[in-house]
Amino acid sequence: MVAAYGLVIAAAALRLLALLPTSFATAALHASAAAWVLAFGLYLWRFFPMMIRPRPDQPRPAAAAALRPQS
Repeated sequence: MVAAYGLVIAAAALRLLALLPTSFATAALHASAAAWVLAFGLYLWRFFPMMIRPRPDQPRPAAAAALRPQS
């Protein structure tokens, strides 16, 4: 996860470097975009499975109990 955060910081620094009027500006802009995409790809790879699963602290719903008639 630290790599993803480092890549976001690197992307911001490269984006600022791309503002300078040099021949390196276009390359810095492309490197910034690549670092941003890689950082958020790493973030999704790590956190997406947790986002789509049910919360572990919630009890599972009892499907059979919901289908039984009340007496």
